[in-house]
Amino acid sequence: MHVVRAILLGEAGNVLIGKRARGMEVGKWTLVGGKVDEGEDLYDAIQREVREELDLLFDPSSCYTVSDHSFDASG
Repeated sequence: MHVVRAILLGEAGNVLIGKRARGMEVGKWTLVGGKVDEGEDLYDAIQREVREELDLLFDPSSCYTVSDHSFDASG
């Protein structure tokens, strides 16, 4: 499974994070992001996640870095 996360910085240098609304980790703080859909590239995935979670338009070309990391979701 591939996931994307964004560290979004405001003009004052503050970091925009959210609280999980559902799932096993409800109430915990998290960075914006989620699963990459099949056939979706990382830039499209993070743009979609920011739009879905925050209703913000986000230009992923302004990213400092993009890295690809996968993990085993079974444990």
